[in-house]
Amino acid sequence: MTQSSTKHEKAKITMISDHEAQITRTFRAPRTLVWKAMTMPEHVRHWYGPHDTNITEIKMDLRVGGKWRIVMSSERGDAAFSGEYLEIHAPSRLVQTWRFEPIEGAESIETMTLEERGDVTLMTAIVKHKSAENLAGHLQSGMEEGMHETYERLDTLLAKLG
Repeated sequence: MTQSSTKHEKAKITMISDHEAQITRTFRAPRTLVWKAMTMPEHVRHWYGPHDTNITEIKMDLRVGGKWRIVMSSERGDAAFSGEYLEIHAPSRLVQTWRFEPIEGAESIETMTLEERGDVTLMTAIVKHKSAENLAGHLQSGMEEGMHETYERLDTLLAKLG
């Protein structure tokens, strides 16, 4: 396999409406492995967040109504994210609330699906905010660069686990 065939395209963000965005990204791993890496705290702690962050707290109660919380630390300070699981259909669909804790009222709902396509898994996430302003703030927060770094870290973990 050549190096170019193992590289992934960056995640793609597509606007669906003024308050909804779609994120797509492929991972070179079976869907069940991608699901485990994305839903098991012992794996998430190794890839979630940009390269210069460390997970200092992680709680994931993976059941409908269960809560999750991740706190990352970097030279810039701490950042906390949390939410609640609304729907779980392992290993293909996960619906959860998602919030950046310092910003009151900016909660979104994320619907993620994983679809196996040959030797890759296509992740599609629909992020729905309450308002266009909240979505704009989310997209302008630097999340795109952090998302790309986070998914690169996930690629590395998947290669180790696979």
